[in-house]
Amino acid sequence: MKKIYESEVVYTTKYQAADGTVFDDEKECEKYEKSAMGVLNTKYKRILVEFTSEDTLFSGFGNCDNTIDVVDLTSEEDIDTLMQLFFLNNPHMLNDDCKEKNAETRKMLEEALAENSYVLVYRGYENDSFWITTHIKNIINKLNTFVEELNKSNNL
Repeated sequence: MKKIYESEVVYTTKYQAADGTVFDDEKECEKYEKSAMGVLNTKYKRILVEFTSEDTLFSGFGNCDNTIDVVDLTSEEDIDTLMQLFFLNNPHMLNDDCKEKNAETRKMLEEALAENSYVLVYRGYENDSFWITTHIKNIINKLNTFVEELNKSNNL
């Protein structure tokens, strides 16, 4: 008698929502993501101060087809809401190679909350983009530094 060892590999398809929840059924996953999006959008509307065109905010440098949302953070929960919306709109950012960028974004949001500074969220016209870009005090600080360096170089 000869003993034979066999192994069987079974592949199954699973569907992962942007927040990491795994489903066996694609429709259930889509339904979950849409309901999560609805809840998050409701929370987002609470912290949305204003939306404007990119061209209005950055006159001469922006694109009138894109919008910038001005958001006011009042708690860590607001940061969580922004990050969850970011991941639902950009599921590829959950990849391991994006962890550092995601940590930088969260740190920037924590700075904005601590400094009581408005946050700018880029909402592109196409594909319903959602990109957390910067906060206003950060822009002002960078501009001030730039102007100081420019003045130093011109005084030489």
